[in-house]
Amino acid sequence: MKIKNYNGFELESKREVSCMGSDMIYISAFRISDGWCLEDTFRDGSLTVREGIKDLKLTVNDYLENPEDYD
Repeated sequence: MKIKNYNGFELESKREVSCMGSDMIYISAFRISDGWCLEDTFRDGSLTVREGIKDLKLTVNDYLENPEDYD
């Protein structure tokens, strides 16, 4: 699942099998204006793709409210 523009960030959450064979959720948030990566990580497969997007939205919102915490 990809959201092209959420408060100036492109969000992506997808389910894939890792090279170790585990089911994983890969999530990322990149600022559209300059490509800066706010978050690019993975979570275990118990998380859903929608929950990954929800977590990214919370992270973007927190960044916009408290940018000094993300230097």
